[in-house]
Amino acid sequence: MNLANRLATDIAGRLGYDEEQRQVMAYGFGAAIQMLQLLAISAIFGLAFHCLPECLTIFIGVGLLRRTTGGTHCGTYMACILTSSLSICLLALFSRYVIPAHIGRMWYFAFVLPIFACALWMAWKRVPMASPNKPIDNPAKRRRLRRQCFATLGVYLLAAASLLAFGWAGERSRNITCAITAAVLWQCFTLTAWSGRLACSMDKLFAGAMNNSDRDEWERRRQE
Repeated sequence: MNLANRLATDIAGRLGYDEEQRQVMAYGFGAAIQMLQLLAISAIFGLAFHCLPECLTIFIGVGLLRRTTGGTHCGTYMACILTSSLSICLLALFSRYVIPAHIGRMWYFAFVLPIFACALWMAWKRVPMASPNKPIDNPAKRRRLRRQCFATLGVYLLAAASLLAFGWAGERSRNITCAITAAVLWQCFTLTAWSGRLACSMDKLFAGAMNNSDRDEWERRRQE
């Protein structure tokens, strides 16, 4: 990302950092700028379509869980922004207007429990999911990430179950319950091979903007 690279180059020059340190700074700036852009898009969409709590719940829910699980990522900045924005906004709309209006509490229990059971199984089998560009070789770090993942899922399950048990009569409580579950479901999807194929399809729209390492990763996913 040009802005992140410019900021990193300017600061690295002032502080006398080497190229490796500059790249680390650029990556951090890029991640922070991307997060702020996604937050802004989610907030504007939520305000426009009256689903701001659902948008923010999914944004925060996916973000916290992804820190411990890893998952498929797009090879270009714009593909990542577009995919993330669409997923947050569409899931928020479903959580606000579609699912709570057509599913009762008992039926919803029948959906929530399998989704969280699947999430726990995938966390046991696949977390943390590293990428070739960011391998996780330290066993202690892998164990720490797994513990954090299970703890995060436990908090989400407790929150969803509490809202189901005590707050289902309120419209907003139903919507937030759906949004929490949608965040877990989406993050589970990013741990599957299907999400890699989706990322490849999105990357095709912006293939000219890939760097060499991202292009190698894209080619690997395309051949799976």
